[in-house]
Amino acid sequence: MACKCCVFGLRPFIPFLTIKTPVYMQEEKQEEKHPIALKHLEIKAIVRNSLCNIELFQIYKNVENDPIECEYVFPVENDTVVTGMRIHLSDGTILEAAIEEETKATEMYQDAISEGNTAVMAKSNTPDRMVVNVGNVAPGAEIRIEFKFTAPVASELDFWRLYIPASLTPKPQALNNIDQEEAQQVAQFPIVRARNCTYRIGMSIDIYADTPISDYSSKNYPFDWTLSDNALHLNGRFKDGYDYVPDSGIEILYKTADSNVPLCTIQERNGEYAAMLSFLPMYPDVNEEIEDLQNQSGEFIFLIDRSGSMKGERIALAKQAAILFLKSLPPRSCFNIVSFGSKFEFLNHEPIYYNSKNVEKVIAKITAFDASMGGTNIYDPLFEIFSKEPRKDFPRSIFLLTDGEVSSADAVVNLINQYSNSTVLHSIGIGSAVSTYLIKESARAGGGIYSFVSTLDELSKKVINALEKCLMPVLNDWKLDWEVGTAPNIRNTKRIYYGDRFSLYAHLGQSVPNSIPKLQFYDSKIKSEREFTIPVDSTHITPGDEIFKLWAYNRISELDKSDLEINVKNSQIVRLSKEYGIPSNLTSYICIQRNNEAVIGDMQLRRVPVLRPKDMIELAPKKYITKNVPKYRCARLDTGLNNAFCSEKSKGSISSKPTSALFGAPQVKYETMLQSKSKTLTKAKVASFNNFQEEDKQEEGCSSDFISADSGIYISIIKLQSTEGFWSFEKLAQLLNANNEIPQEFSQMPEKEKIWGTLIALAYLRKNCADKKDEWKLVERKSIRWLKSLAIPIEDSIEKAIVLLN
Repeated sequence: MACKCCVFGLRPFIPFLTIKTPVYMQEEKQEEKHPIALKHLEIKAIVRNSLCNIELFQIYKNVENDPIECEYVFPVENDTVVTGMRIHLSDGTILEAAIEEETKATEMYQDAISEGNTAVMAKSNTPDRMVVNVGNVAPGAEIRIEFKFTAPVASELDFWRLYIPASLTPKPQALNNIDQEEAQQVAQFPIVRARNCTYRIGMSIDIYADTPISDYSSKNYPFDWTLSDNALHLNGRFKDGYDYVPDSGIEILYKTADSNVPLCTIQERNGEYAAMLSFLPMYPDVNEEIEDLQNQSGEFIFLIDRSGSMKGERIALAKQAAILFLKSLPPRSCFNIVSFGSKFEFLNHEPIYYNSKNVEKVIAKITAFDASMGGTNIYDPLFEIFSKEPRKDFPRSIFLLTDGEVSSADAVVNLINQYSNSTVLHSIGIGSAVSTYLIKESARAGGGIYSFVSTLDELSKKVINALEKCLMPVLNDWKLDWEVGTAPNIRNTKRIYYGDRFSLYAHLGQSVPNSIPKLQFYDSKIKSEREFTIPVDSTHITPGDEIFKLWAYNRISELDKSDLEINVKNSQIVRLSKEYGIPSNLTSYICIQRNNEAVIGDMQLRRVPVLRPKDMIELAPKKYITKNVPKYRCARLDTGLNNAFCSEKSKGSISSKPTSALFGAPQVKYETMLQSKSKTLTKAKVASFNNFQEEDKQEEGCSSDFISADSGIYISIIKLQSTEGFWSFEKLAQLLNANNEIPQEFSQMPEKEKIWGTLIALAYLRKNCADKKDEWKLVERKSIRWLKSLAIPIEDSIEKAIVLLN
């Protein structure tokens, strides 16, 4: 059954670059008319030396009376390379797919079907998506398809993190791709809820390490684990051998003793060698408290989507996330809030000095935010931000929060990449319709991290996780001294945070160099260079050729973004794709099963439904239209803030202005937008950075005048914390309706009212809001730093406060 879809805001004179509000696939209201041909998924993962190989088996069976063609879409993670496709026949025969140029592969597929044979074709129309067609499956026939993937294992602090998304099966798609015809085609895929899913997923994983595996766990699905006696091999399978509905991703964390030791892994293929250098940066002093590390000052910009699709609970929780974001910032920082839709608005035309008085005023403005700013234009606000050069001692970070897509994601990504040396960008995508390519590539270009919010109650947690990462020390200014054949330019390596994975792939040629690779980088924590020499054992060759494929994948990506003449570029991409067996935007997999008897009958197209996880947040409102959306502009903050700006207006410039015809909302020109902006973007005479007004240094915390009744005690407590990290006990006692007496042991202390208020607040959060700890963890760490500065015994004092609360 084809679903309903619609497209808004088209501009026919440049259809390939216009902003288009997403075309959403509507969920099927009725039971599927035809049986789902996909019957089972089986995932096998093998991890060696931080490299993960995944085998995905899909079983299709035609239970209809006519031959069918199955078609489905699944996304491919940014660092994941599709390395193979095979068909398993019932007699045990295995047919290996070949890589061909896309036009030839399509012809071969169509010819095979017309001759009554069965064929499978997989192509990558976009960098983050594959379209698979399984043609001419005879009535009663079963076909088993295997896909192979290779990816470097990610990291989470000092753990290796393996994540296998549920979207290895098809996922909900936003359909505002550049090609409108293709968008309409993908819109035909129905959506089914996980509880109605008729197929199941099985999973097994083997992790091999050179040093003992010291810790491991899984999320979302229960596993039965078996660790070898020497702790070098960990096997896991779904608990009790059960198969599960694939309603969420599979996440596995593990740690080894040498995670933070640089490692060189070598593979051999047809007489040639390739190497992967990898390690997981750790803290110089493992005993150092994390709250002492995460105290980096900077300029923090929260870029929030207020387009029409953010209406309702989305904007409400986005505002709460913004408040938690502000309360979690470190002292001696500055910040700004930028809203965008068809147009954009800065809350203030210069960054705002971080003190309680300013934060209180900003929160009052945030509570009035709504989702009435039209479509989605991310380029222009980013352009305006980048036009102002940051101070070197106040590194700038942007936190992008959006639920939509733009017409030219590459233009946004290229802009971010152009200024990545001065600004870090983290991105958070909301819902099933957000562009995965935009979110992932924006973060990659900006040297930040990305995440996706599948349930709205995750939103604040994801924002705080990004901020937490941003506050960690970073490694940058990379240098590699090693004479090798072909390796990426290490100077293009973005900054890497403590706990992030570092990987570099090199094609060594026909021999392994005798020289020892020396890796150098600047560590912002110790404010000096660090250096590693990486031992290379040319006699220890790791089985497989995954490193070759990862090197080729990265080389193709470099070529695709290069300025080479188009024919030369395409020729090199096709050559690498065919030689190493990985698909590209110019090539496809094609595999043909020659049937003994030709399949006869009218072939029926059956699209495998898109799975909607049970906890997936709602798609954008079905009646959302870009026309006649009420305009909204942030009011300028009063002059009380004007004396607290971080810096004078920067003299930095950008080479060219964007045009709204290319990057903006329909029928809104850039010059018109500039004229319609609020006065917050006009030049103003402001205090210099060195003339901050710091009369709030010993402030009593934020006023509770703006605390709304529906915010709940939890968010109200967060609002009452001062930017230095303490709470006023008097105001907290009023909120909690508590006894305002301070215990004797604290009553003689100079800061007794603040100390006891802080202890009571932390006690309440730990006792009653433990399930939201990921949201207020930075708020707590700031308070602990403040208490430590007064030599307060932290844990004992909080325990006493908990007892009194009880």
